[in-house]
Amino acid sequence: MSLFSSIYNKTALKICCVLISGLLVSGSYAQPPNAGSDQPQPQKESRHRRARPQDPENQDPAQNQNPPAPNQPGQNQPQPGNPPGFAGNQKPGIPQASLEQLLQKAAPAEPVPLNQPDFVTEDQVQLKGTYYKGSASEETAIVILLHNRGGKKDDMQPLAKVLAEKGFAVLVPDLRGHGESVNRSVADYSYGNRPNRRPSNNYIYQNFTAEDYQGMVYYDEALWFTFLRSLHNMKMINARKMFLIGNDFGATVAVNWARVDWDLKPSQGGHLVKGIVLLSPTAEGELGCLDSLTELKKNSGEINFLMAAGGQNPEKKESYELIEKKIIGKNANPNKPKKNFAALLDTEKQGTDLINIVSFGVVDSIMNFMLTKMQSLSSRDQEWKEFKIKN
Repeated sequence: MSLFSSIYNKTALKICCVLISGLLVSGSYAQPPNAGSDQPQPQKESRHRRARPQDPENQDPAQNQNPPAPNQPGQNQPQPGNPPGFAGNQKPGIPQASLEQLLQKAAPAEPVPLNQPDFVTEDQVQLKGTYYKGSASEETAIVILLHNRGGKKDDMQPLAKVLAEKGFAVLVPDLRGHGESVNRSVADYSYGNRPNRRPSNNYIYQNFTAEDYQGMVYYDEALWFTFLRSLHNMKMINARKMFLIGNDFGATVAVNWARVDWDLKPSQGGHLVKGIVLLSPTAEGELGCLDSLTELKKNSGEINFLMAAGGQNPEKKESYELIEKKIIGKNANPNKPKKNFAALLDTEKQGTDLINIVSFGVVDSIMNFMLTKMQSLSSRDQEWKEFKIKN
């Protein structure tokens, strides 16, 4: 080996050692297999490996839990005057400009569909309904019609048109799990505590649990009452002249919505419901009509009741008699003007059939009941006043 070759080899060896030392210090001694390609390069991990949502051993168990259930009675309920937020720029229940235009242009007894995409409750149920604006002024009373379980808003449309033609504004919702109100966004917690939401159009009442019925009371009431307060502030109705008419199970929903309404102070947008019509109500069952009536009567001395049922059905007759004791009492004073009324009709017909058969006179009784109640309202409720909600 020549002297020149020996010097060259030693110099090359030193250079290689320096290069290798530098690469070891920088940590870039090796390139990934796909270096130079268009594929994304893997990020360099830190010394302490960061936990990832898809690693079961590093994931917080709470991240895979289902969303919280609707509030139960006694807990903090969603405030109708300050409705829960949702994925959008507008509170649920407040009409968009396009819906406002439809309402302004519609004839008094013309049905206006309520299907805007942000009519979504806090527990992600999209609600739909129909609205009749009636006389559409700050003096206009509002009536909410609630169908039976297994029914839909169309069942109440004949009565809605009659009331609208008389000047009443009428809201006819599809209860959740019924009619068109069967869409719910389901939270998917597969990727940690920031859930993806996937739509489901199979949210039907046949699969309801107690939590779903509680959602029907608190969340659905919050959305629809927010909608009606908005119309009130637009001077299309006087929401403080509100009546609820429920058919069978819908009567139970009506009692519960009124209970939630009267749990709020007037400064919170409450005490709107002034009268309830119960058509063939059921005393027991989901939501508990009797128990809810007991709670409602404690807080709402200003609410009046009208009840009608067919007496030839033993079960309906029994429910009628139990509820009659709640709304009228055992020892009513005959010397005082009657505020609550009940009629047990000699028929097997029930619910909306009582309305559709003119000879029963139920529609006329409902009209007289509401008009009489409105005449007896206090000046505070007679006079239109803008809602300024205090939380």
